[in-house]
Amino acid sequence: AMAPRAAGGGEAAGAGLDEVRTAELTPLPDTPALRRWGSGAARITHLSLRDVSGASGTNGGDEPFANGGRLRLEFRFCAERDLAGDGLGAAFSLRNTNGLDVITFATHEAGTTLPPLRAGQSLQVAFEFDQILPRGDYALVLAVEQVHGDDRRYHDFVEHARLVRTSCAFRTFSVVAPRVVHTVRSP
Repeated sequence: AMAPRAAGGGEAAGAGLDEVRTAELTPLPDTPALRRWGSGAARITHLSLRDVSGASGTNGGDEPFANGGRLRLEFRFCAERDLAGDGLGAAFSLRNTNGLDVITFATHEAGTTLPPLRAGQSLQVAFEFDQILPRGDYALVLAVEQVHGDDRRYHDFVEHARLVRTSCAFRTFSVVAPRVVHTVRSP
Protein backbone atom coordinates (compact mmCIF):
# COMPACT_ATOMS: atom_id res chain seq x y z
CA ALA A 1 0.00 0.00 0.00
CA MET A 2 1.17 3.51 -0.77
CA ALA A 3 1.76 5.95 2.08
CA PRO A 4 -0.98 8.57 2.34
CA ARG A 5 0.10 12.06 1.38
CA ALA A 6 -1.16 15.50 2.30
CA ALA A 7 -2.27 17.87 -0.47
CA GLY A 8 1.04 19.75 -0.41
CA GLY A 9 3.08 16.53 -0.57
CA GLY A 10 4.63 14.65 2.32
CA GLU A 11 2.93 12.31 4.75
CA ALA A 12 -0.69 13.02 5.61
CA ALA A 13 -1.37 14.04 9.18
CA GLY A 14 -2.98 11.51 11.50
CA ALA A 15 -3.69 7.88 10.76
CA GLY A 16 -3.03 6.65 7.24
CA LEU A 17 -5.96 6.56 4.84
CA ASP A 18 -5.16 2.90 4.15
CA GLU A 19 -5.59 2.07 7.82
CA VAL A 20 -8.92 3.66 8.67
CA ARG A 21 -12.55 3.55 7.68
CA THR A 22 -12.39 1.48 4.50
CA ALA A 23 -15.84 1.48 2.96
CA GLU A 24 -17.54 -1.07 0.84
CA LEU A 25 -17.53 0.37 -2.63
CA THR A 26 -20.56 0.11 -4.86
CA PRO A 27 -20.47 -0.45 -8.62
CA LEU A 28 -20.44 2.75 -10.63
CA PRO A 29 -24.04 3.16 -11.80
CA ASP A 30 -24.70 3.03 -15.53
CA THR A 31 -27.18 5.88 -15.82
CA PRO A 32 -28.12 8.10 -18.78
CA ALA A 33 -26.52 11.09 -16.99
CA LEU A 34 -23.13 9.32 -16.77
CA ARG A 35 -20.70 10.71 -19.36
CA ARG A 36 -17.47 8.81 -19.86
CA TRP A 37 -14.55 9.48 -22.18
CA GLY A 38 -10.79 8.89 -22.44
CA SER A 39 -8.39 6.39 -24.02
CA GLY A 40 -10.12 3.38 -22.43
CA ALA A 41 -6.82 2.06 -21.00
CA ALA A 42 -8.44 2.15 -17.54
CA ARG A 43 -12.02 1.92 -16.34
CA ILE A 44 -13.41 3.28 -13.08
CA THR A 45 -15.66 0.54 -11.70
CA HIS A 46 -16.65 1.29 -8.09
CA LEU A 47 -17.01 4.28 -5.77
CA SER A 48 -17.97 5.36 -2.28
CA LEU A 49 -18.54 8.86 -0.91
CA ARG A 50 -19.47 9.31 2.72
CA ASP A 51 -19.21 11.59 5.72
CA VAL A 52 -16.61 10.20 8.13
CA SER A 53 -17.04 12.98 10.72
CA GLY A 54 -20.64 12.23 11.66
CA ALA A 55 -21.80 15.73 10.63
CA SER A 56 -24.22 14.22 8.10
CA GLY A 57 -25.14 10.96 9.83
CA THR A 58 -24.69 7.95 7.58
CA ASN A 59 -25.53 9.89 4.40
CA GLY A 60 -27.94 7.26 3.21
CA GLY A 61 -30.05 7.99 0.16
CA ASP A 62 -30.55 11.67 -0.64
CA GLU A 63 -29.39 13.01 2.72
CA PRO A 64 -27.14 16.03 2.02
CA PHE A 65 -23.53 16.27 3.17
CA ALA A 66 -23.33 18.97 5.86
CA ASN A 67 -20.91 21.87 5.50
CA GLY A 68 -18.09 21.44 8.01
CA GLY A 69 -18.09 17.66 7.78
CA ARG A 70 -15.18 15.51 6.63
CA LEU A 71 -15.81 13.52 3.45
CA ARG A 72 -14.09 10.37 2.25
CA LEU A 73 -14.17 9.49 -1.44
CA GLU A 74 -12.88 6.15 -2.64
CA PHE A 75 -12.88 4.74 -6.12
CA ARG A 76 -11.51 1.64 -7.77
CA PHE A 77 -10.33 1.33 -11.32
CA CYS A 78 -9.14 -1.55 -13.46
CA ALA A 79 -6.38 -1.44 -16.06
CA GLU A 80 -7.85 -2.51 -19.39
CA ARG A 81 -4.31 -2.44 -20.84
CA ASP A 82 -0.88 -2.27 -19.21
CA LEU A 83 -0.41 1.16 -17.61
CA ALA A 84 3.02 2.67 -17.01
CA GLY A 85 3.48 4.03 -13.50
CA ASP A 86 5.38 7.07 -14.67
CA GLY A 87 2.87 9.92 -14.43
CA LEU A 88 -0.14 7.70 -13.65
CA GLY A 89 -2.58 9.49 -11.39
CA ALA A 90 -6.14 9.76 -10.11
CA ALA A 91 -8.28 12.87 -9.74
CA PHE A 92 -11.73 14.06 -8.73
CA SER A 93 -13.78 17.21 -8.74
CA LEU A 94 -17.10 18.46 -7.48
CA ARG A 95 -18.76 20.53 -10.21
CA ASN A 96 -21.58 22.98 -9.56
CA THR A 97 -24.71 23.35 -11.71
CA ASN A 98 -22.97 26.09 -13.75
CA GLY A 99 -20.25 23.62 -14.80
CA LEU A 100 -17.56 25.13 -12.54
CA ASP A 101 -15.21 22.64 -10.84
CA VAL A 102 -15.41 24.04 -7.30
CA ILE A 103 -13.28 21.44 -5.51
CA THR A 104 -10.62 19.57 -7.47
CA PHE A 105 -7.73 17.32 -6.52
CA ALA A 106 -5.22 15.32 -8.57
CA THR A 107 -2.64 12.97 -7.06
CA HIS A 108 -0.07 14.19 -9.58
CA GLU A 109 -0.29 17.78 -8.33
CA ALA A 110 0.22 16.47 -4.77
CA GLY A 111 3.44 14.74 -5.87
CA THR A 112 2.03 11.21 -5.85
CA THR A 113 2.19 8.89 -8.85
CA LEU A 114 0.43 5.56 -8.87
CA PRO A 115 2.26 2.29 -9.45
CA PRO A 116 2.27 0.62 -12.88
CA LEU A 117 -0.55 -1.85 -13.49
CA ARG A 118 -0.82 -4.88 -15.73
CA ALA A 119 -3.99 -5.38 -17.76
CA GLY A 120 -6.65 -6.79 -15.42
CA GLN A 121 -5.12 -5.37 -12.22
CA SER A 122 -7.15 -2.99 -10.06
CA LEU A 123 -6.18 -0.16 -7.76
CA GLN A 124 -8.24 1.69 -5.18
CA VAL A 125 -7.60 5.32 -4.26
CA ALA A 126 -8.97 7.25 -1.27
CA PHE A 127 -9.25 10.97 -0.60
CA GLU A 128 -10.40 12.77 2.56
CA PHE A 129 -11.32 16.44 2.53
CA ASP A 130 -13.40 19.04 4.34
CA GLN A 131 -16.90 19.70 3.02
CA ILE A 132 -16.62 23.47 2.40
CA LEU A 133 -19.49 23.78 -0.08
CA PRO A 134 -22.64 25.81 0.55
CA ARG A 135 -26.06 24.26 0.08
CA GLY A 136 -26.56 22.92 -3.43
CA ASP A 137 -26.26 20.12 -5.93
CA TYR A 138 -22.90 19.09 -7.38
CA ALA A 139 -21.76 16.48 -9.90
CA LEU A 140 -18.92 14.18 -8.84
CA VAL A 141 -16.27 13.83 -11.55
CA LEU A 142 -13.66 11.02 -11.40
CA ALA A 143 -10.58 10.51 -13.56
CA VAL A 144 -7.61 8.23 -14.16
CA GLU A 145 -4.91 10.16 -15.97
CA GLN A 146 -1.36 10.04 -17.31
CA VAL A 147 0.65 13.24 -16.83
CA HIS A 148 3.97 14.08 -18.51
CA GLY A 149 5.02 17.69 -18.01
CA ASP A 150 2.20 19.87 -19.33
CA ASP A 151 0.66 16.97 -21.27
CA ARG A 152 -2.34 15.40 -19.49
CA ARG A 153 -4.18 12.45 -21.04
CA TYR A 154 -7.17 10.73 -19.55
CA HIS A 155 -7.59 6.96 -19.53
CA ASP A 156 -11.08 7.28 -18.01
CA PHE A 157 -12.89 10.53 -17.30
CA VAL A 158 -16.32 10.07 -15.72
CA GLU A 159 -18.69 13.01 -15.46
CA HIS A 160 -21.77 12.78 -13.23
CA ALA A 161 -20.48 9.69 -11.40
CA ARG A 162 -22.85 10.68 -8.60
CA LEU A 163 -25.09 13.58 -7.62
CA VAL A 164 -23.77 15.15 -4.41
CA ARG A 165 -26.22 17.20 -2.34
CA THR A 166 -24.86 19.53 0.31
CA SER A 167 -26.35 21.49 3.18
CA CYS A 168 -25.12 24.49 5.13
CA ALA A 169 -26.44 25.82 8.45
CA PHE A 170 -25.69 29.43 7.51
CA ARG A 171 -26.44 31.61 4.50
CA THR A 172 -23.58 31.90 2.02
CA PHE A 173 -22.83 34.37 -0.75
CA SER A 174 -19.86 32.57 -2.26
CA VAL A 175 -18.91 29.49 -4.24
CA VAL A 176 -17.32 27.86 -1.18
CA ALA A 177 -18.03 28.25 2.53
CA PRO A 178 -14.87 27.23 4.41
CA ARG A 179 -14.64 27.37 8.19
CA VAL A 180 -13.22 30.76 9.08
CA VAL A 181 -11.94 31.54 12.54
CA HIS A 182 -12.51 35.16 13.48
CA THR A 183 -12.36 37.49 16.48
CA VAL A 184 -13.95 40.81 17.36
CA ARG A 185 -12.48 43.21 19.91
CA SER A 186 -12.50 46.85 20.80
CA PRO A 187 -9.25 48.68 19.96
